[in-house]
Amino acid sequence: MTRVLITGAGGFIGQHLVRRLVEDGSEVWTVGIQEEGTGAVFADGVRSIELDIRSEELHGVIADASPDVVFHLAAQSYPMKSWEFPQMTIDANIFGTHNLLAAVQSSTPDAAVVLASSSAVYGVFPEESLPVKEESSLVPLHPYGVTKLATESVARMFAEVHGLRCVLARIFNTIGPGKQGDVVGDFCNRLVALESDGGEHAKLKVGNLESKRAFVDVRDTVRALLLLAEKGQSGEAYNISGSRPVAIVEILQTLLKYVNVQVDVSKDVDLLRPADEPVIWGDNTKIRALGDWEADILLDQTLREALEWRRNN
Repeated sequence: MTRVLITGAGGFIGQHLVRRLVEDGSEVWTVGIQEEGTGAVFADGVRSIELDIRSEELHGVIADASPDVVFHLAAQSYPMKSWEFPQMTIDANIFGTHNLLAAVQSSTPDAAVVLASSSAVYGVFPEESLPVKEESSLVPLHPYGVTKLATESVARMFAEVHGLRCVLARIFNTIGPGKQGDVVGDFCNRLVALESDGGEHAKLKVGNLESKRAFVDVRDTVRALLLLAEKGQSGEAYNISGSRPVAIVEILQTLLKYVNVQVDVSKDVDLLRPADEPVIWGDNTKIRALGDWEADILLDQTLREALEWRRNN
């Protein structure tokens, strides 16, 4: 049986990862601070420890758990929030990562570490040069992206200096049942609220609908993370991205097909971000070369299930 430790397991991807690992028979430890409203409920047998990963106590937890694999998902992961709280984002993401890797290197140096990085490390690329490859230049546009690039450097330092096996997962726009804090989660929240209001002509204000994202279902992202733990090369980055970019307007149009109220959509400039990449789309050739992985789950299915999850929660 594989012993796995996950930081940030109460988050969106983390909850799906825990469920998959439990189903596969792994012994699972989780470490992190449970945010209110996430609704994370772990299966019996999962050892959950409430702890800030910046704490010195983390070293003792890692020693006790003695994991074979560590998935580091804990982070302040919202770009908009990083503009408002840049210092907190820097402290949580960069120092938190250093503290975790130091703890692993000290007590379980043979463990494999999969670090959750982000497409935000790339910044803006002209559409004709996409999909972006792992060796492309890295010019992040917001504090969150800057911290993710820094955490990659921290991981590579531990890989080169200490021989720790650190694999970098550059996660692109991941969506699915339970996602909050992004455009899909926001649309689902507000559309379900409009359904509940029961108005004949509901109104929905939106921001930029022209930007495009190569969305990937969370269950496909989880399969990719497991593949990287098994076969990813230390110090290497791998894009986890959908295979085609989709405009946000297409996401909204798809969701509108599945709501039972007529919605009038209008733009609101107050909902625009200070900086917003026009297209985010990663080349997933490198991770596909490791084994049997594709972004298999269709976008229509993902959106229907995300909307239904919101109705039930």
